[in-house]
Amino acid sequence: MAERTVQWTPGPLLELDVSAVSEQGNRPSNQDAVVWHLQSGQFVGVVADGAGGHRGGEVASRLIIESTLQHLHSLHALPAQAALRTWLEDCNQQILNQQALNPALSDMHSTACLLVIDVHCRSAAWVHVGDTRLYQGRAGRMVFRTRDHSVLQWQADHPGNWPSVGRNTLYSALGQPTKDMVCQVDACISPLQAGDWFALCSDGVWEQVTDDEMAAIVACTASAQEAVMHLHAVARKRAAGRADNMTTLLVRLLA
Repeated sequence: MAERTVQWTPGPLLELDVSAVSEQGNRPSNQDAVVWHLQSGQFVGVVADGAGGHRGGEVASRLIIESTLQHLHSLHALPAQAALRTWLEDCNQQILNQQALNPALSDMHSTACLLVIDVHCRSAAWVHVGDTRLYQGRAGRMVFRTRDHSVLQWQADHPGNWPSVGRNTLYSALGQPTKDMVCQVDACISPLQAGDWFALCSDGVWEQVTDDEMAAIVACTASAQEAVMHLHAVARKRAAGRADNMTTLLVRLLA
């Protein structure tokens, strides 16, 4: 388990309380990865959930983290949608390159979610692919959640007599030809406020809690670290010895 918490105050602007936790759960290894970075009022955070045989999931999620770290030098303001898509395409190409070089990794892929917060202009933008989710909360309630790129979500959006599919069946992830990849770029329209929060979660966490429960946990805890530890404790208990990898990156905006 990895954990790191910091508070940072850029003059009179927003203070960020950040905590990231990644746990193996009851799986043989942890194929999730998480990283966050704060520099000159620019916060960047990523959660990736890898999959694939021969430890391919671990390789795929780590490639996403490495590609993100390489891009940090170019983030001087809140990136445009095109820049976020470029980041995602670069991550995808890194995975495709490794697939081609190593046949044992040919089936590896990963979901990913990237969040960028600019504390100077009090705004945020994010991009995701697959079913690693981003949640946004304000005033004790959930105001936004990304929609999974899963077959189950697609069926829910297109009512019909569809065959039963597993919850984890995705129609888009990193590690497939870029032309076939579906991703979603979003941004916070209204200025961010003290009390707002963002959570990036792999499916090992969010499948065990409802949106309302997540919002309540964040609202009733005193820090990002406490909220993440509580959230994981609930997910772990409900998984009842069958916990998936669990990763959460929580960012709280304070006065």
